[in-house]
Amino acid sequence: MRTRNIFHPTRFYLLVRNGIVLNKSTLLIVSAAVGGILLFLSAIDAFLGYRPRFHQGLYLGVLYVGGLIVTSRIFREFHDTVKGPAWLLIPASLLEKTSSRIALSTAIYVITTMFIYFGFSLLSEGFNWLLFRRHHPLFNPFDHMILHGVALYFVLQAPLLVGAIYFQKHSLSKTILALLGYTFVFFVVVGIATWLIFGEYFHGLLPNLETLIEQTGAYDNAIIANIGKLGKVALWIWRIIFWALIPPLCWTICYYRLRETQR
Repeated sequence: MRTRNIFHPTRFYLLVRNGIVLNKSTLLIVSAAVGGILLFLSAIDAFLGYRPRFHQGLYLGVLYVGGLIVTSRIFREFHDTVKGPAWLLIPASLLEKTSSRIALSTAIYVITTMFIYFGFSLLSEGFNWLLFRRHHPLFNPFDHMILHGVALYFVLQAPLLVGAIYFQKHSLSKTILALLGYTFVFFVVVGIATWLIFGEYFHGLLPNLETLIEQTGAYDNAIIANIGKLGKVALWIWRIIFWALIPPLCWTICYYRLRETQR
């Protein structure tokens, strides 16, 4: 059986462990710096006022900003002219290499930041109680706001992961520009197609209800009701695409990009 076509949990674990160990010093320095900022901001907020959800909002800021940085550098070895060929020659399958990088920048990153942030929230609120005799509620990783923010991070991070494996330098800015360009082209194409198909039902940029009534024989309320139903269907389709299709699609693209390079 060829290594490139199988997945073994032990090799996956070793790849993840190596990714953490090789960046251990950077992780410690960044954690200490973020912790110092957290202590300062928590003390200022406790002194000036009291926001019960202080830690929830601050954690999401740390999650997204840190996640952007981690994701933009997650395939750094892959693009290195010296380390890249050696990394591709590691005795592990393409699926293991890709999934280990995805896991490091998603699930492992989220869980690690939750543990570290909870520890810093304990420390900061202990200081606040000693200094001001009041403190914020401790960070709750199972808060609905946090869980929704984490789910949103998984979706928004996925396209940036694709950019990280495709672009060698400045992957974050290049990915954002590419997404904006594709979004602009998509809306232009949709707008032109809508105008060509339903142009006679529009007066300028707005729907012409008189024409719709004349063509369909329906009343104003019926047209509005049908538009509302169509909007609900479109919203559900968008939710399915956004939450369920974008992440696995981007992860699959990363896998095939790595497969294409290794050939």
